[in-house]
Amino acid sequence: MIITYTLLSSVSSSFSECFSSKSYIQGNSLTNQVNLHLVPFERLQLITNENLCEMYLPGKTVVAQLHYDDISFPKPGQDEVNFVYRFNSEIVVTFQLSDSDYSHIIDKHSAMYELWYDVNLVKVNNSINTIEHVKYNGTNCLKEISLKYTIYEDLDIVVAPNSCNIDFTHSVSIYLNYVVDNQNEQIQIQPCSSNCVEGQYNASSLIFKDITVYRIKKAQALIELQEFYSHYINDR
Repeated sequence: MIITYTLLSSVSSSFSECFSSKSYIQGNSLTNQVNLHLVPFERLQLITNENLCEMYLPGKTVVAQLHYDDISFPKPGQDEVNFVYRFNSEIVVTFQLSDSDYSHIIDKHSAMYELWYDVNLVKVNNSINTIEHVKYNGTNCLKEISLKYTIYEDLDIVVAPNSCNIDFTHSVSIYLNYVVDNQNEQIQIQPCSSNCVEGQYNASSLIFKDITVYRIKKAQALIELQEFYSHYINDR
């Protein structure tokens, strides 16, 4: 048993040099994905004596796990996350989290990754001290946007939302912005309070990804809408 342990420790130590201590985690709260960026060891090409990373690993499948202080991914029962090793190349491993799991780890400042190589079933762990999160990127919150003129002379902004974590329970102001002669103009969009259509922005619909219609009602913004239509006719 002592001999086996010594051999495995030696092999693990060699494989641990495949990736740099500068490897890092980058999360995206729009998609609830956590990306583990495995950066190659800085002096990898200078290792000439039994460079196991180059001799045995290229093209091999590596199983990855991500550990925070009180939670690990993938969770028990979920599909394993794996990647194919490429020598001396940065590798990005993606973990897909649920909304609640992502919210749980977004403020954590350290983590550890664990790799299982299919050569001798060797396990390697390394700490991660650089964790970044893209919390909000407005350009990615909506996949599609279109304007529709209704028979009641209202203006509908129809959208296909992504899973942005925008908290509508706090004060949120929403505007339609447009440019006329290099000047920014805007119309504030009020929440619907009665006779709301399905998916419309209203006081009781506070989940951003469920809102697909932002309606500017003629009765609430008559002058602003008339100005917008006038400009639109002249310059689409």
